[in-house]
Amino acid sequence: MIEPIRACFSDIPMNDLYRKDFLTAPGMMPNIVSTETPYEGIFKLNPGCYLKITAEDVQEISYWNPSLPLKDCKCKTAKEFGKYFRKLYEQCVRDALRTSGEIGIAMSSGLDSASVGVLAADLLQKEDKLLYSYTYVPSECGMTDANHNNVLDERQDVTKIVERFSNIQSYFLNNKGKNCYEEMEKCLDIMEIPFKASVNLPNLCEIYEQAGKKGCKIVLSGQAGNSTVSHGYIDDILYDLYHKRKYVTFLTYLNRYSTTVKESRKAALRGCRRYFHYADEVMEKKELHYQMGNPFLKESVLDGYPLEERYAQGEISFLSKIPVEQTMYRSYLYKKALYTYLGELETKLGLAYHVVLRDPTKDIRLLQFCYHLPYQYFAYQGTPRWLIRGNMQDMLPEALLQDWMRYGVQNSDWYLRMLRDWDVLCPKIRECLNHEPIKPYLDEEMVEDFFEVVKKYCPV
Repeated sequence: MIEPIRACFSDIPMNDLYRKDFLTAPGMMPNIVSTETPYEGIFKLNPGCYLKITAEDVQEISYWNPSLPLKDCKCKTAKEFGKYFRKLYEQCVRDALRTSGEIGIAMSSGLDSASVGVLAADLLQKEDKLLYSYTYVPSECGMTDANHNNVLDERQDVTKIVERFSNIQSYFLNNKGKNCYEEMEKCLDIMEIPFKASVNLPNLCEIYEQAGKKGCKIVLSGQAGNSTVSHGYIDDILYDLYHKRKYVTFLTYLNRYSTTVKESRKAALRGCRRYFHYADEVMEKKELHYQMGNPFLKESVLDGYPLEERYAQGEISFLSKIPVEQTMYRSYLYKKALYTYLGELETKLGLAYHVVLRDPTKDIRLLQFCYHLPYQYFAYQGTPRWLIRGNMQDMLPEALLQDWMRYGVQNSDWYLRMLRDWDVLCPKIRECLNHEPIKPYLDEEMVEDFFEVVKKYCPV
């Protein structure tokens, strides 16, 4: 915890580079350099490392990374890899269940947490133990989405998943209809560092709190699954095959995928050629492509800020949106900044709600397996996310496995809650934006435009 350190050393200054990292980092990235904190001179240990302190010096020594060899894997065919994966995944879930208390899970209808949930339920059923499942559902009506593949309320699909197991007790939570801003201060007190998951975090806190009250000592999740057990977007695998000149396999995969999703094969091939040509151009330039994604910041925020140096230090290649081929994917499996952030989040939220948060999808054994898995097997024969879709048909509903275009959207009504409470929220947000450490970075004109636009969407 940082607070006891600050209590002893109250004059520790803020780390301005960390603050600029947070404000300018793309997407949901809250940190860039893995070892840094918001405070000067306070550092974090890198993942897979330990600290050796002697009279002479202090050394950070690495003991693990995902490229370490898989000693017991002799697989050669897709069938063998699939069988090995299923056995390994079950073992990772089994080990995550070790506790003398009850067990809960933050569960959506996605392949990641759903696969963790059904494997856990199956194992617990043999011990006559319950699994408490918690799913966030919207409380506000009127949500629309032009993409009909998006599932905005996952209650029905989660019910289909858990109804196979009599030992799963499902709870659907909506954080009592509160908007995500109401508990921001509480979340910041727990986290002690800035975060961008402002929509999700309050609702996760409710899940952990309710699980703790049920006597759960362990709360499972599948948060890292997109990088491991359910990795395998078809564009990524096709690009890798194309890049490796495996054209027959490329066409076989593309043909089956197009047939299943009822897409023109000719149109898909033309789209791939354009997309991959663009990706090749981006990769050949080997340059850092950066456009400030936060429209509320002044351009001057980059003055004196060593952008390329910071991104290089954080081992981040912020490129245009391109497919992820094997080499790039493997580098993502050991993004140190991601793991130091997740480690802090899971540790502190666990302490706050008296639970231990465990995610079998980022078990180091699975990370090593995915690192060494022949890349084409992530979408074997054109099936996206084949590790789960091809090897867990006996555990998950067929409709869920066969709907390749489906995408569950958690916290889909967050903006409706904000609009509903805007009269109360607006002055509070304005007060925060006038906070002295942040105000110099903001483009006041853009901020004012934002407030004017929001007014148009507020309920009368």
